Order: sequence, then C-alpha cells, then structure tokens
Amino acid sequence: MSSSTPDLTSNLAQVMPWPYAVCNRSGQILSCNEAFSQMVGKKISADLSNQLSKYLKPVRKGKSLEELLLRINRDAWHGKLSLNSRDAGAVVEVLMQEDPDIPENLWLIVMENPVVNGQMILNPRSELRLLQILMDHTLDYVYFTDIHGHFVITNRAFQRALESPYPGHEVGKSMSDFVTRETARWVSESDQEVLSSLRPIVNHVGLFQVRNGGAHWLQTTKMPVFDHNRSCIGLVSVSRDISEARQTENRLREAIRRAEQANRAKGEFLANMSHEIRTPINGIIGMSELCLESELAPDQERYLQTVLSCSNTLLALVNDILDFSKIEAGQLDLERIDFDIREAIEDSVDQFVTIARDRGLELAVKIDPSLPSIASGDPIRFRQVLNNLLSNAVKFTEEGEVIVSVRQVSQEGDSMRIEIAVKDTGIGIEPTRLENIFETFTQGDSSTTRKYGGTGLGLSICRKLARMMGGDVRVESELGKGAIFTVELEIDSVSTETEHAMLSMEALQNCRVLIVDDNLTNRQILDEVCRHWGMDPVTCDDGVRAIEKIERAAENGNPFGLLLLDQQMPGLSGTDIASLVASRDHLENTRMIILTSAITREERQRGKKMGIGRFLTKPVKQNDLREAILAVFNITSDLVMHSPSAPAALKPALLDGSELPALRILLVEDNPINQEVAMQRLNKLGHDVELANDGFEAVELFQALEFDLILMDVQMPRLDGLGATRRIREIENRLDRRTPIIAMTARAMRGDEQVCLDAGMDGYLTKPFRAEKMRKVLNEVINTEPESQPMSVAGPNYDPRSVADGLSEEDREDMELAARMFRKNWTEEFAPLQKLADRNDFEPIAQFAHALKGTAGLLRAIRLGQAAACLEEGAKRHDSSELPTLLNQIELEAQQICLSLENFGNS
Repeated sequence: MSSSTPDLTSNLAQVMPWPYAVCNRSGQILSCNEAFSQMVGKKISADLSNQLSKYLKPVRKGKSLEELLLRINRDAWHGKLSLNSRDAGAVVEVLMQEDPDIPENLWLIVMENPVVNGQMILNPRSELRLLQILMDHTLDYVYFTDIHGHFVITNRAFQRALESPYPGHEVGKSMSDFVTRETARWVSESDQEVLSSLRPIVNHVGLFQVRNGGAHWLQTTKMPVFDHNRSCIGLVSVSRDISEARQTENRLREAIRRAEQANRAKGEFLANMSHEIRTPINGIIGMSELCLESELAPDQERYLQTVLSCSNTLLALVNDILDFSKIEAGQLDLERIDFDIREAIEDSVDQFVTIARDRGLELAVKIDPSLPSIASGDPIRFRQVLNNLLSNAVKFTEEGEVIVSVRQVSQEGDSMRIEIAVKDTGIGIEPTRLENIFETFTQGDSSTTRKYGGTGLGLSICRKLARMMGGDVRVESELGKGAIFTVELEIDSVSTETEHAMLSMEALQNCRVLIVDDNLTNRQILDEVCRHWGMDPVTCDDGVRAIEKIERAAENGNPFGLLLLDQQMPGLSGTDIASLVASRDHLENTRMIILTSAITREERQRGKKMGIGRFLTKPVKQNDLREAILAVFNITSDLVMHSPSAPAALKPALLDGSELPALRILLVEDNPINQEVAMQRLNKLGHDVELANDGFEAVELFQALEFDLILMDVQMPRLDGLGATRRIREIENRLDRRTPIIAMTARAMRGDEQVCLDAGMDGYLTKPFRAEKMRKVLNEVINTEPESQPMSVAGPNYDPRSVADGLSEEDREDMELAARMFRKNWTEEFAPLQKLADRNDFEPIAQFAHALKGTAGLLRAIRLGQAAACLEEGAKRHDSSELPTLLNQIELEAQQICLSLENFGNS
C-alpha cells in the first residue's frame, strides 16, 4: 500500500463487520479492509490497476462510476451499486463521502443492513458485533455480568487487566476466579448494592488486584440492566484506571503535609524569635528608664535618652518585621471584642501630639459625631493601622498640618463600614510610585529611607491588616503637596452614644458658643461637634474680631454663653482674649475654655484667675470637651453605663496608677535583666516584691506566703509559667482563696493569650513593657478586687437604703444609677444566657459575668458578685459542669435584688 494512505491495520475500519474502502477521485483503490476483499472475492493491493470500477458499477445504465466519484463532496452520497465480480449482478447498499482531511480521497462503506427512510436498521448480529467493536476500542474496563455475577461480555482492556489467556475465556466465570479475596469482596458488595437497590453507584474507588498480578486503583460506575419487561437481568460496569492520579494525589497530600509541618516550624521560629529579640530590648528600655529616673549629669542624661530613642526605634522595626512575618505565616488572628472607637482613634492621635508640636505641625481629629461609640472588632490592629498612617504623615511633613477624618460610609444590620482619612501637607509621592509604596520593603523614594528611616513595611502591613478586616487602603498624592491615605474597615457597631451623655447636653440646647481659632480645620471640627450636641456655634479666626463679636452679641441681648479659645494665634492669644473678657463686668457670666498644644504652669494659674474654666490639650477629644463644657456650667455628668452589658472599655478606673495601695507581689522570672527591671519598677511604685527564678520556686513560695498578685513569666526552665499556674490553682482549691496571676511573655503569637487564660491566668502582658503598662495592669487587678466600701448580701435581707446610708453622696448617686439600669435591663440581659449555656458559648458568658460582677459591686451585693465571679471563672476554663447551677443562683439573687430595689432611689 502507498505510504500516503491510511494504515487500516490499526484502525477501527479494519475490524468493522462491513466492507470498507478508500479510493481517490480517479477511482483507484488506496486501501480496504478484509470484509471488502471477501465481498469482491479478491485480495486487493493498492496499485494503479486496481480500479473501483472493476468491482462496482452504477445500477442505472448510461452513468459511469467515475462521473459519480467526481460529484461527491462533503455531503454523503447514499445509493445502490451492483457487483461486477464474484456475485455479478448483486446489488449492495453503499455510502460514500469525501475524506474531511484529504478531499481528494473518498470513503466507501458497503452496508449489509437495509436503510429505511434514511436510517440504517441493524440486525441483532450486527448490533452485537458493533457493540463489541466499540467496547474493544475504549481504554476503560467494561463488562456485563448476569444477576449471579457471571461474565457475559467483556472488552479487551478488561481482558488484559484480568490477564485472560484469550478473548472469551472469562465468559461464564465470576470475578473471584481472577482476583484476590479482598478485591472480590468489594466488587461483590458493590454488585449486590446495585442489584438490590436497582440504582447505579457512581465513581466508587477501590484497589483492583489480580491473583499473582498487578494492582490498579479503579474508579468504577455500575448500572443495572433491564429486559423488555423491566426485570433486572444483570449489570454493566465501567471502570477507569486512576492509579497515576492516585499517586499524584498522594504526592500532593505529602507535599501539603510537609508544607503544614514547615509552616508550624516557621510559626514556632517566629514565636522564639519574638521571645529572643524582645527580651534583650526589654532589658535595654527598662534599664534606660530606670537610669533616667536617677540623678544624672546632663551628658549622661543625653546619652541615655539617645539609647532609649534608638531602642524604641529598634523595637518598632522588630515589631514591623514580626508582624509582617506573622501575617505571611498565617499566624495572625483578629480578635472580636467591644471597644470605644472614638477613644481608640483619639488615643492613637495622642501618641503623636508631642512630635507634631515639636515640629510646629497642627494635628487635628475630625470624627463624625454620628459615628457609633462602641464597636466590635480588634482594637489593637485597628490602632496599628491608624498609628502607621499617622506615623508616616507626621514623619514626612515638615510644616503645615496633619488631619485625621473619620466617618461612617455604610451600615447593613450591625455591620458598618467606616472610612479613616489621614491627610498631610508633606513631601508627597510621585504618581508613578503610588502603588509601589504598598509593596514590602519599599518606600516612595530611595532617598526617604536615608533621610527618614524605616523598613518600608508599615504600609504593606496596613494594607494586609485592612484587607483582613474587610477593607483596603488607597492613596492620593501630588509631589510636594502632601498625601491623603484613606483606609476603609468593616467592623460591627454595638451601641451609639450613651443616652445619659446626651441627656446631660440637653441643658445646653441652643447655647451660643464662639469658636476662636486661626486654623480653618479646627474651626470646622468644633463647629460640627457643637452643632451635633444641639448648641449654636459661631466661628472666628482672629482675636480682635472675636472681641468685636462678643461685644456686639452682648449689646444685642444675645450674648455668647461659652468661648472656645485657641491659645496659639497670631495677634491676640486665647489667654489675651480671656483677659479682655474678664475685665468687662457685663461679660462676667461668659464661660471660657482654652484649647492649647502646650501651656506653662504660670499661664494656667493666671488663666484661672481670669475665669478660664478648663485647659484642654489639642487635638481635643470629644468626650474631654463635653466633660469640660458640662463642668464649666456646673452640670453633673456620668458618662459611664453600669448595666451588665456595658463593655469593660467604658467602665471607670477606680484607682489612679499613682494611688495604688502597696501590694505584696510574687515576681516569677528567669532572666536576670528582666528580674532587675521589673523589681526596680515595682519597688518604685511602692510594692513589696518576692522573686522566684522558675515555676518550682513560685509554687513553693506561694505555699509558704500569701501574695496580692503574681507576675508570671511564661517561658522558663524546669517548670514553665503555665504549669506553675495550674499547680497554684490546684493548691488554691484546697485553701479556698484565689490570687490574681498575670502572664508576662515576650511571645506574641496567635492563641498565646488564650493559652494563658485557659491555664488559669487572669491577664496577659507582653514584653517589653513600660512603667505605664505595669501601672495599668496593676490598676486593673486592684479594681477587680472586692470593694472596700460597705456591702450587703443579696436576698431577703438585702436593704439598699441601709447600704446607701453609709456611702458618700457621689457613691450613692452611682448606686442609684446602677439600680435603675439593673432593674430596667436585667430581664433582657439575662434572657439569652440559657441558650448560650446550652451550646457552650463561653466567651459571651464570661463577658456577661464580668460586667455583672462590676454591677454587683456598685450595688454592694456580695452574693451576686461571688456567683458572677464563679461564672466568669468557669466560662474562662470552658467548664460547663457548674453553668446550670450558677445561672439558677444568679437568677434567684437578681430577682431578690430587683424586688429590694423597687422603691430605692425614688425618694
């Protein structure tokens, strides 16, 4: 045969039951199958003498076969031709069509089955042969079995898998004759499932192993087969060899396992790095602070200030790198706790007041007054995003102002989207580099690294954190004209401004306020806030014009009740204006508040003599401004909610850090430098400190002595802080006492805080910590201790009047407010607790119990406070065994208290 013609020996056509041939337009036979040779009675070779016309001719006279071949195109021709050879005169049905790949060639199929209405009708023998051909030309394993599991038909692929010696050898036999016992078992079970349910099973995976042969993983689909009476007569099985895919899957699983193992190792490395790096920094910062508090020569003080400044810079860089690494390693989880969103924003801005003042920058905060007060989210990461943006704005701004604007963009249910914009008048960013600045280790210009420092990680971390919080960061800038960084975050709103706070401002509705400030942004912010509170503000940018407005308003009989005066203004300063107002008798009822970036003690004393009611540091916090306004008008205000649902962020500190009583503290720390820093710091605060070098010493000292507080390092040799805490809690169960334990750790990884709480600790303090951090945690511990005020047990003998008689006027007012809120909210607050207990939702139960404990303290109800403390402790340990008993006890105590409070405070 010609090399250009198709090779039929490996083609489906070679085994077709019908005569088949390929010829060209001239009628030369190029190839044919065995069935065609048998039909014409001659073995045909592909040479010029073998013309199709020698064997076939048109039935109608006068037409030649060659003419017919020239007319055939892609549309198939179907008709009758008569044989010239062995069965001369016999007529056969013929189908001819142009080869789609080689139009010069034609396909010819002689059909042994009749064609009726254009459709070929196969006889049973042809159907079976065609079915066998199709089965044999598929790579899948195909077989039919009867209801007894005997093979009826199998294809070649399956025959090869069974290692059958010849086709048909397997017919009448069952699967167990060829495969292992285990393979026969699962094949039989799947067969029975199909035959009993009369439903197919799809993609069943099993190991197919022939006796003494190879093994293959097969993905099998089996379906029942029915006769014309719809009776099941067997099943058909189609299986695909997925051994290679299975091996790939196993390799992928192994790769995933190794990746997870590497990720865990990376996380542990980060944790250890966090500990190892922070520990020496803690020593440097702590020792520097202690030295600065001692008597030093000017040069020594300057050197130590430089050391402290460099240490703080190093700590900031380390924190950035560790945070970035934690995010990349998936080790950073966001918390979801309630926090005061205004306080978080204003506290972040406060950190940059001194730097901005030293650089001569105006720093302003504009918070939408309608923004909800309390939000639910991660306050630490929220502040981190804002701090990074503020740090950049202040760092890259030589003159002008930095303005932080916060507004609510949208709200759906409890979820709200807020926008924080940090605008500066700094060096700006080239348009081509606006997106590059969010890449890691990249800044707006290579020269900025040399001039301003930094790792180039801050903005990258900001964007990653913002996206974790459902938002993003974008920037607009023009070189030399500053930049505006805008971040959108998604958080949950918990409550709006407290009702009591707004009621306090009702007394000042329509009070005329004159705002005097040379900075337009500050005037706009104060004007918006005062209008939100229902006051009537007027703005002025100059001291001389302010005096004119004040005099004119008084002459018209509509004087200003309040003056908000900026201290630093060209011409007349705030105190100059106040002095002029104080010298006029007809303005003696005008209240004045000075807003200043810095003021001396002498100026403050002189201002009080002028009648200045308050001095507030800029940028002014809304709550501070409101309190100051209420104070100068002698209006009593209590902005704190005492209901059980009030978040801890809103509750007042009972003691200032400087007023802490002397405590006996057990310090458990293995690092000598950290020991020295902590002991010096605690001694300076007036506390008595005992030192334990590891967990074993801590447990021994605890058994020998009583302590008010334990500061427990987490990572220590012999017995770590977690193990020591668990042992101390076991001892306390026998002694019937409980000592607060605060974790101290340089680790800052995901889940560390929860691990400490689960071990029985009460708080979590990361190193390096400053003196202020330590004061704060000690303050929190003391404020959670039982009140030293007179208290009473709840129940039938609980008499709030007799308790209140022993209190100061201020404490009585607090108790009356708490009583009103408790009676009003108790039923609603307690209702969800049983459902939370049923599903062991411990976190909200602990939050409820913590708030209730504070309320019980205000009401001087011991038993309720004790029950709440037990509930909080059990919820923190995730112990559900006592929940029903404690909830029942709390409900009974609370009902008795509500009855006792029914008439309290009404007279």
